Amino acid sequence: MTKKERNRHFINISIGCVLFILGITGISDEYYALMACVGGATFFANGVLPFFSNFYYRSPKRRKKYEERHHKRKINYIDERKKFLRDKAAHVSYMFMWMILLLLAFILTLLKVEWWVAAMLAGLSVLQYLIASVAFFYLERKM
Repeated sequence: MTKKERNRHFINISIGCVLFILGITGISDEYYALMACVGGATFFANGVLPFFSNFYYRSPKRRKKYEERHHKRKINYIDERKKFLRDKAAHVSYMFMWMILLLLAFILTLLKVEWWVAAMLAGLSVLQYLIASVAFFYLERKM
C-alpha cells in the first residue's frame, strides 16, 4: 500500500468519524442524523477495510498469492484492451442509469414518497455497479 493510498484511506476514516459523531450529537432531526451516521459508517468502513486486506495479504504464508494478484492487477491496468472494455462498460452502465433515474424521478413525483428516496438511491448505486460489471464481462468475452 503506497503512501498516497494510505492517506486516502485515512481521509475516509476521518470523514467517517466526523459524520458519525455529527449524526449522534450534532443533528437534532432524526432522519438527517440517521443519514449522517450511516454515511459516516460507510466512509469509515471504506477506509478501514483496505488496511485489513493489506495485512491479510502481507503475511508470509500469503505473500506469493499477493504478488501474483498485484502483478495481474498491474497488467490489467496497463492493457489497452481492458481499458477500452472498462470505458465501454462505464458508458453502457451510465446510459442505463440515466434512463432508470428518469423513470424513478417520474414515479417518485407520482407517489409522493418520503423515506423511500434514500433506499431507492442506495439500490440504484448497487444496480449501477452490477450493470457495469456485467457489461465488462460480456464485452470481455465478446472481443
